[in-house]
Amino acid sequence: MQWSLLASITAVAAAQNATAYNDLDARAEAIITAMTPHQWIAQMAQINIGYITYPDGSLNEAAVAQCARIGVGAFLNGFLNVHQWRAMISRIQAIYAQHHVAPVLYGLDSLHGANYVHGAVMGPQQINNGATFNPSLVSGFGAITARDLAAAGVNWALAPGLDIAQHKRWPRVYETFGEDPYLTSELGVAAVHGIQSVRSVAATFKHFGAYGASATGDDLGTAFVSEYELLNYYTPSFTAAIRAGIRSGMTGYASINDVPMVVNEKMTVDLLRHDMGFDGVLVTDWEDIYHLNFVHHLVNSNMEAVRVAMTKSSVDVSMVPYDASFVGYAESLLKAGKLPASRFRASAKRVIKMKLQLGLFDAPMHGADDVARVGSNEDRDAALAIARESIVLLQNRENVLPLWNEPRLFLTGPSVDNIGYLCGGWTWEWQGRSDNSVFAGSQSIRAAFASLYKDPSRLSFLPGIDIQGSHVGNYSSALDKARAAEYAVIVVGEAPYAESFGNIKDATLPAGQLQYIRDIASTGTKVILVLVEGRPRLLNGVADVVHAVIDAMLPCHMGGQAIAEIILGLTNPSGRLSMTYPKDQTKDNMVTPYFQRKNGVCVLTGAACPAEWEFGTGLSYTTFSYTNFALSANQLNTSAESLTASVVVTNTGTMAGKEAVLLFLSQGARTSGTPETKMLKKFTKVSLSPGQSTTVTFSIGFNDFAIYNGGIGSGLLKSAEAGAYYVGVKPETVCDANTIGTLCQAFAYAPKTLLAQVFHLHDRSSESASVVAGHGHALTIPERLVGLLGNLPSVNNWVLDAVHNTLSIVGSGLCLGLGAEGLGLGDCSTPTKHQQWRHDAATGQLRHLAQVDHCLHATDNDLVLAACHVTT
Repeated sequence: MQWSLLASITAVAAAQNATAYNDLDARAEAIITAMTPHQWIAQMAQINIGYITYPDGSLNEAAVAQCARIGVGAFLNGFLNVHQWRAMISRIQAIYAQHHVAPVLYGLDSLHGANYVHGAVMGPQQINNGATFNPSLVSGFGAITARDLAAAGVNWALAPGLDIAQHKRWPRVYETFGEDPYLTSELGVAAVHGIQSVRSVAATFKHFGAYGASATGDDLGTAFVSEYELLNYYTPSFTAAIRAGIRSGMTGYASINDVPMVVNEKMTVDLLRHDMGFDGVLVTDWEDIYHLNFVHHLVNSNMEAVRVAMTKSSVDVSMVPYDASFVGYAESLLKAGKLPASRFRASAKRVIKMKLQLGLFDAPMHGADDVARVGSNEDRDAALAIARESIVLLQNRENVLPLWNEPRLFLTGPSVDNIGYLCGGWTWEWQGRSDNSVFAGSQSIRAAFASLYKDPSRLSFLPGIDIQGSHVGNYSSALDKARAAEYAVIVVGEAPYAESFGNIKDATLPAGQLQYIRDIASTGTKVILVLVEGRPRLLNGVADVVHAVIDAMLPCHMGGQAIAEIILGLTNPSGRLSMTYPKDQTKDNMVTPYFQRKNGVCVLTGAACPAEWEFGTGLSYTTFSYTNFALSANQLNTSAESLTASVVVTNTGTMAGKEAVLLFLSQGARTSGTPETKMLKKFTKVSLSPGQSTTVTFSIGFNDFAIYNGGIGSGLLKSAEAGAYYVGVKPETVCDANTIGTLCQAFAYAPKTLLAQVFHLHDRSSESASVVAGHGHALTIPERLVGLLGNLPSVNNWVLDAVHNTLSIVGSGLCLGLGAEGLGLGDCSTPTKHQQWRHDAATGQLRHLAQVDHCLHATDNDLVLAACHVTT
């Protein structure tokens, strides 16, 4: 049957009798019903632009027409300006319309702006976005990205990246928001909202599901992770994006526990579709289905790769990408009875539904009114705002910064006069640029200083070394210029790279760069070290020989100006590290996130893990005090209850500044496994003038301290153990039972079901009052205890204070403890070890903490301490 737009409209009209026209699912169903199985399969193919262009980049209309006759559903890739893009995609859509074929999806990687639309403003890379701790900035630039894509005729943004970066050497660290699941979730949702605020553009989460957990630190490296780690660390950001309404997703290259994602039924079906409820379009990464053949060697042909991928995954679109061969393979498998038509129908329906969501059936091209806004000054201001808030001041000895009054300044290093280095990969080209020639309207760091200095003669410049650390020009002249200057700004780091081109075996900066820093510092000038890098490169002690260290990461177009402004005090830095910066490259140190570290130790292995700078580190030119930190309750009894944490933040310095206020939670103990040392659960950013205060409040509920402890396929149910939970503010705060005070508070989670089962006191009116203990066993309260109860109400509750580990009768001030005459009640204003208990979830008993093998038992007429039940 020849399918056409006319036929689809007729089918949709017929469906209106049963379902409203605006029901996209019904509209998609009507269109799919009018299509053939071949057309379903063709909707699932995405092909690279090279297949439909000539070598000079011009459109090969004959090739487009061939794809239209096949019915190919999507294209991707390319590097053009907005006018070229719009003309090309308009022509593609017109050719498709002439062949009565559904409009095409066109996808572009768009990690830090519309980075393949020449002339668009590139914002900082995602790792910088993470350092801002400011979702509104992320959302705002997401909207700019989508607007620029729509202006170019592009309708599919292959962004944001929601991977959690584990290995510090991984070459895709800069494509992430950092190492924290909650931060990534919040900023990911902001990006999704921004991108999809433009109706004609779909956002794409990538790369599902633990791509950032590469065991070796190499791109494409296998991830070996437990289900607990998957559910609690690596996939919450994807769940959050799905709940925010993201329309599409991309699988990761990585194998998870040796199973490639495109054949990973557990991940793409049980977890993604069932547990997370994702019903959007799932696309593979580049050529990933065929990788089953020639990379993973799991099959012997590309056709067999298609068969197993379609059988064992929920992938909807194959990024083929060099030709339409996927369509031929899939159709052959269908005809041979090796794949059911229903598999292709389901995926094609999701593709068609997304095209309907984007309005492509109404008008394939959108965004004409925004063409003139691409590359606008307003966009530069937005990029500058992110750069300013993302750059992190890590060290400022003797308050050397900011530099006032235009001191004699030597600008040097391989990255001081290179905008391409400021931007990294995925900038105009896949591997980025290493020069200034294509960045009209942007400034290198050197150029930014020259524009901000009223007397540029007080500036001097020599690169000194190249990015590999080799000498450039007269090395001794560079040292002479350093001696003549009061200060030297040395900018070092990495050249651009993307994906596996960034694989390295040594995380240390090149030896020549490190030696140059030491040589400049030895001249006596005060050194400000600026790091322009996509991941934390090790410094081998050079931080100790310089006065200030700034981690600029990859701030791109407006980064030069932002860096100069911060050094000169025109902007007060407010960025915080969103990833631990390790001090050495032992295996544990390179892969352990902040939430499995404490006091310089990786807690799961006990190995020393010294950090150069911890997660959340970030200095300011002003100071902030935190006072009156308090919780509105010290106990939660149900999963529906919440409490409020509040703290007063005051700018106690002399300069206006912004402060990212971070709140962390930790658990005292967890029977199901070692709890994280702390995890970020809330954050906000405040702007305060000198002397100004504000009260910051955060709501803390069950979902903040509960964990995913069921297996994949169980529906993403959270649970929380009864016990003590600690709440701390500021990244450097150690918060546990021993540090409760100014910046650390605690609350107990004591579910009412537990209280009712174990601690409810009945019938106070007689000496035969009883308490339920253990598994619902009632007993008579001994007279020696009843006499101490005084005039308490007739119904009383026993409460386990999981912070102090005491079991007390509400309102009595008396706790149950072990004395010379056995169990008794006594004052517990200062609990002793003999009055401390904990609930053992495995046996359902109260375990005595001084006699750890003994639990509370109920006999016919007494409470006694006896051996605990044995778990099986």
